[in-house]
Amino acid sequence: MNNFLKTSLLASFFFIAGLISNFFHESKFPGGNVILISLDSLRTDKLNPYGFGKYPSSQELDKFARDAIQFSNCFTREADSQSFQFCLFKGIDPKRSAALDHGQSSGYPSFVDVLKENGYAVHAFVDQGYPRQGAGFPKGLDSYNDGAGNSRGIASEALNFINTYSPGKPFFLFMHSSELTPKGDASTYKSLKPFHGKFSKNILYAKEGREYLEAVYSEKVMFLDRHLGKIFNALKEKGLYNRSLIIVTSSHGEGLLDHQSFSHDELYDHTIRIPLLVKLPNNAHAMRIRTSLAMAQDIGPTILDLLGLPIPQLAEGASLVSTIEKNKTVREHVFARSPGKGSETQAVRTLAYKYIFDPKTGEEMLFNVLKDPRERKNLAGVEVGIKEDLKAKLREWSRGEG
Repeated sequence: MNNFLKTSLLASFFFIAGLISNFFHESKFPGGNVILISLDSLRTDKLNPYGFGKYPSSQELDKFARDAIQFSNCFTREADSQSFQFCLFKGIDPKRSAALDHGQSSGYPSFVDVLKENGYAVHAFVDQGYPRQGAGFPKGLDSYNDGAGNSRGIASEALNFINTYSPGKPFFLFMHSSELTPKGDASTYKSLKPFHGKFSKNILYAKEGREYLEAVYSEKVMFLDRHLGKIFNALKEKGLYNRSLIIVTSSHGEGLLDHQSFSHDELYDHTIRIPLLVKLPNNAHAMRIRTSLAMAQDIGPTILDLLGLPIPQLAEGASLVSTIEKNKTVREHVFARSPGKGSETQAVRTLAYKYIFDPKTGEEMLFNVLKDPRERKNLAGVEVGIKEDLKAKLREWSRGEG
């Protein structure tokens, strides 16, 4: 083989290797726009893209999920909106930071602070005055509207922003809705027109009517979902959808009387497991499903890593880029606790099992979440070895909380 042919083959090899490397490894989008949508009380198991088929309540999210990476096992540390916002923006547990009082700790920079330092314009449209600036969410934004009312109002603000957008410096847009969260007991839980009664009208209401509550909840999800669809369509019409990193998640789920609680004060998966859909620019890695464990505090580091920006050293969250690209596992356990202060109920979860401990009563629960996803059969007295192993992991984590 002559030298010319050898050189040509070698050059071709490195060219192809480079293409393969870029295809499988490069998920960096410097300067890309970022849109983060946070939805209180959005239950993962009641969403069409996560396999819920009883009602067609989230078809817009279902279409969006086809362009995104879907994380099936993402969890919140605490089913409390304030705690979630701190984890989301600061990448650290608020109890560990000793700054639960509205998260106003200057020692814990948020990922949004990093974006601002790198030239991003920052805008936020939220309802009912939450999250507040300073409550884990940074101050000094380019625009901030905390009175949008519900998803219809948030969509109106977002559409105005999108339609009047002119190319310039990159932007970070945050939207948050809490309209799914119950404001009273089960008897006052109502959906809005035009979807009021769409699924529930033929179901006889009873105080313990889980089926009725599920139907009303699905109507409320459908109302929210339709307005999300309007936002996605506007982004596409403006040419921003393909060029943006778009993430949809939730602060926590909701009990809806599946066990004892109507609200979100339990540690079953219907409350602490949250949806996480990550759409990369140009829909890279679309339709991949990742079952690895993840947590809310991983979202900020993931955003910064995807943009090629530095992750604050104080962040406890881990970037999920290696999970997206190569399906790598970044954590073997996730930990959660009930909202409030004092002797909270705590839980540790793996992909297969969950152990829950109530220090006030001494009650222990162990569930095989693969075989028993609704967490009905307590195995604490049966699979003692697994229980003791997870109990030790939980005790070790609890000691680290201080």
